[in-house]
Amino acid sequence: MSNDTLENLFALDEAPAVDPAFRAGVMRAVAQRRFLIELAILACVSVVLLIVLFASGEALAAAAAQMLSSMDMAGLTLVIAGGVAFLGHALVTRAISLPRRVFF
Repeated sequence: MSNDTLENLFALDEAPAVDPAFRAGVMRAVAQRRFLIELAILACVSVVLLIVLFASGEALAAAAAQMLSSMDMAGLTLVIAGGVAFLGHALVTRAISLPRRVFF
């Protein structure tokens, strides 16, 4: 095609004010990027927590053995376990509003 034909072809149509397919594609790319970034962050946090638990395994085992010997600590243990479970659930479901970094 010659330049005149192309100019005539493009002169007939104006660009749409809003292109839904383009917007959907951009939103999909942004959502995918955010998902991958959050997945990477959660994977890093999980690895760090695994290393910390592995490193403190003997201390936790000794503390558990000591707590089992005296049931006086059972209430405190349940309160601590409940608090950790509550905070973990709140962080995972984003019930606690932490400042978010915008990576892009």
